Amino acid sequence: MQKPNDFDQAQAAGNIEVLPVGAYKCKIMKAEPMTSSNGKEYIKISYDINDGDYKDFYKRKYQNDSRDIKDKKWSGVWTVFVLDYNGNTNRYFKGLITCAESSNKGFKFDFDKPEALKDKLIGVVMREEEFESQTGEILTAVKAFRACPYDNTDEQQIPKKKEIKKENNSLAGMVIDNGGDDLLF
Repeated sequence: MQKPNDFDQAQAAGNIEVLPVGAYKCKIMKAEPMTSSNGKEYIKISYDINDGDYKDFYKRKYQNDSRDIKDKKWSGVWTVFVLDYNGNTNRYFKGLITCAESSNKGFKFDFDKPEALKDKLIGVVMREEEFESQTGEILTAVKAFRACPYDNTDEQQIPKKKEIKKENNSLAGMVIDNGGDDLLF
């Protein structure tokens, strides 16, 4: 076995701090208006936890990332589309704006300046979501689900886990006639 060139500098895997599901008092670090490849407008919110046991969670995660600066990514990101599938205002977008306005005295959202959400306080309800890895394994992650008023964050109900719809594609019980050959393919 050959020793990798960067072995002596590489950081060993250790305990990874995991954010539990819950509702968190957060601060918007950056708000970017974006357009998807199919022309749908959305806002990309970068946020961090502003209070409690997990204060600065995403900042610590970023600072502890041992990759080159060009490869580091801020993981406290929430993408909220402006319109729903029917072309109406997305209720999660409306909730984000309403909660930002009610949580920040004197703030009124300006559609011409969505970047003004930067430094605003909001509550963020986080839920567990399943996803499929590149190897087909079902994994879970805790992700932003919806906004809530900053001062009412502790009173929020946490939604159930979002599960991947499982299809029954089992071949169990099927008889496959392979014409008498030993190999199926």
